[in-house]
Amino acid sequence: MRNRLDVTMVKAHNRRLVFEDVVASAPTTRAQIVANTNLSAGTVATFLDDLSRRGIIREVKEARRSSGPAVGRKPNRVEFLPKARRIICIDLATKHPTYYIKDLLLSTESVGHRVDTSSDATYEERLRRLLKEIVRQVRPANDSDGDAGRPIIGVGISVPGPYRPAEDRVSCKLVPELNDIHLRSLIREYLPFPVQIDHDVKLALGTEVKSIAYHEYKTILSLYFGEGVGSAISINGRVFGGAHEFAGEIGQMNVTGGGTLEQGIAWSVFLEEAGLPRALVEGENEAVLNAELQRRYLSGDPAFNESLARMIRIMAAAIANVICVINPHAVIISGNYSLFGDRFVKELQLSTEEHLIEEMTRDLIFTRSSSQGNPAMIGAGAVVREYWLENEDTEGESPPPRNGIEAGNSDKEGAK
Repeated sequence: MRNRLDVTMVKAHNRRLVFEDVVASAPTTRAQIVANTNLSAGTVATFLDDLSRRGIIREVKEARRSSGPAVGRKPNRVEFLPKARRIICIDLATKHPTYYIKDLLLSTESVGHRVDTSSDATYEERLRRLLKEIVRQVRPANDSDGDAGRPIIGVGISVPGPYRPAEDRVSCKLVPELNDIHLRSLIREYLPFPVQIDHDVKLALGTEVKSIAYHEYKTILSLYFGEGVGSAISINGRVFGGAHEFAGEIGQMNVTGGGTLEQGIAWSVFLEEAGLPRALVEGENEAVLNAELQRRYLSGDPAFNESLARMIRIMAAAIANVICVINPHAVIISGNYSLFGDRFVKELQLSTEEHLIEEMTRDLIFTRSSSQGNPAMIGAGAVVREYWLENEDTEGESPPPRNGIEAGNSDKEGAK
C-alpha cells in the first residue's frame, strides 16, 4: 500500500509539472516540455495525450515554408485551451458574498453577487439564494449552449476564518452566522463537485508569494489588517494558515493597553477614532469612503494621522513578536489599511524595526499586496485546479443534488 501511494504521488507531481509548463509556455512543443521539466519523453507524452483526449490541449502541425530545403520533421505545436473547463469560486469573506466563474488560466469569465436586503432572511437563507443564482449562471440553457461541453472541475470557497473539515464549520467572529452552517454539505446540495474551503488570507498568500523572488526557498509572512486580523506563512513554497496550522492566530495576541490585536486595530475602531462622519462610514459607497480616507492621510490631518500612528504602533509590536519567532525574509501587508499605500507600509516597517535587533532587519522586506483583483479568489481557483490535477484519473461518485446541477455535468474524473 505504501509503494502504491508513493507511485500515485509521483504521477500526480509529474502531471502537475507538465500542465504548469504548458500553461506557462504554450504554444510550445513536446521536446521543449521535456527540456523544461526534466521528465522523460515517454512520461511527457503520456500526460499530453491525456490532456489532448480531454480537450485541454491540442496539437497543431505547423505549415512548412514553401522555400528552403526540408530538414527533418517539423514538431507539432502544443496549444493550451484554458476554456475547456470551468471553476466556480465563491468569496464569503466580503460584505456581499460574491461568486466568480474562472477558466483553467484562473482568468475570470463572469462575476456576480446577490445583495439581499430582506431583513428577516437568515444568513443561510441568503447563501442558498446565492447558490441558486450560481446554478442558473453555470447550467447550460440547452444542448447547443457553448458551456454544455465545458465541465466544472470544482468549487473553491474563501471564508473569513479557519475552516474545520471534521466538523464542516468555519470559526469566524466577523460573520458569526457562518459558524452554525455545515458549509461543504450546503454547497454540495447545489453544486455536486469537489469543494475546497480555506481561510481567505491563506488562499491569498498562495497567490502573493509568487511576487517574491525565489519564494520556494524563503519564509514569507502574510498579514491582513482590517475589521479582523488574518495571517498565513509560506515556508519553502508551502503555505500554512492560522488556528490549527503553523501560522497560529496572530489576531488573538495580547497587546499593550489590554485586549487582543484584532480588537485594538479593528477597522471600525480606527474609523471611529479618526472622526469620520457616521453617514460616510455606514454608507454603501466604499469608493467615496476610501477617497476621503486617502485625502485626510495625505493632507496631514493631525487628528487623523495620530489615530493611524497609534494603530501602526500596535501592529508593529505584534509583528515584531512574530518576526522574532519565524524570522521571515518578507512580510506582505494587505487589508483595509493597505489603501494608504507604500508610505503606510514603510511607516509600519520602521516602527516594527524599532523592536528588533539589527541582524533581523538587515535583509527584511516589507511590501504591500500587489495582486490585481481578488488574490483570495485566484488562490481558491488554484487550489481547485491543483486537486483536479492530482485526482483526475480517480473515479468518484457525486451524490445526486437536491437543489442544483445534475452530477452528469461534473467532470467525473475530478469529482470525489
